[in-house]
Amino acid sequence: MDLEQILFNQWKLKAQDFELMSDRAHSVWHFAAAGQIFYARLSKPHIFGERIWGSAARFLRHAFDSGVPVCEILPSNQENLIESLTVNDELRLVQVLRGVPGRELNLELLENPRILEAYGESLGQLHAAATTLDTTNLEFYKYSTFWQNVKKNILATEPGIQLEYDMISAWLTTQIETRDFGLNHGDFRPGNAFWDGHQVWLIDFDEPVWHWFANDVARAMLEFRGSIEDRHQKLETFMNGYRKHRDLEFSYQDFAMFARFRVMLMYLWSLEASEVFDDQYDLYGRILKPYLW
Repeated sequence: MDLEQILFNQWKLKAQDFELMSDRAHSVWHFAAAGQIFYARLSKPHIFGERIWGSAARFLRHAFDSGVPVCEILPSNQENLIESLTVNDELRLVQVLRGVPGRELNLELLENPRILEAYGESLGQLHAAATTLDTTNLEFYKYSTFWQNVKKNILATEPGIQLEYDMISAWLTTQIETRDFGLNHGDFRPGNAFWDGHQVWLIDFDEPVWHWFANDVARAMLEFRGSIEDRHQKLETFMNGYRKHRDLEFSYQDFAMFARFRVMLMYLWSLEASEVFDDQYDLYGRILKPYLW
């Protein structure tokens, strides 16, 4: 059965104007129905499995129901957030999401303190909702799983990379899982956020992960460069918005370590998946000469 027929049979959507947006770990199709924009995500079951994808979908639905400005995931006619279906003779895990308003965030927009504060507020709302999610019978990866999985890629790197990985690993063992440890978005960045003129909407809940909440903040700030004073000011503006919904305290020293963790993880992922991160983020350079905070 083709996707158009599946969307009608399972979600009662008369879909048209299909456009393929991504075709990597999963295929993402943009389409229109009833004058609105939707997205269909078709995931390959062997990558994470139905239980992991289903838990991520439940987190997203909980966030939406809690009033967090996130994309709405639509239940099927059977009230399932994900359906296991055969699409064009291939088994796929299918979910349907309503599009969000506004334009994608970028560094130029985030020079506006009002938008930057709203960006932080959206993360504060998400983390507040994460603390109220009943995770009984749900399954999410923990940061340590990803960290250990990429360790094998160090063999292809130089000693300086290995030393940085070992140093970060030693630092992680000193961290205590307190109230500031919980379910993260996992890829909280400007490209997964949209500004509608009033608030920031969040998308892309593929990989929620158990981590310290400061990890999501560090990912949010990863694109910012400039002087240390400028980055401090941007971080404080971001956190002013965040703290409207929950408290989160960390030192600049710890924040720098979360940033270094994320840079290393992305770099080692890029070696495995041939992702083009380095031109945008200068990951290699930032590992050998980390940004000061």
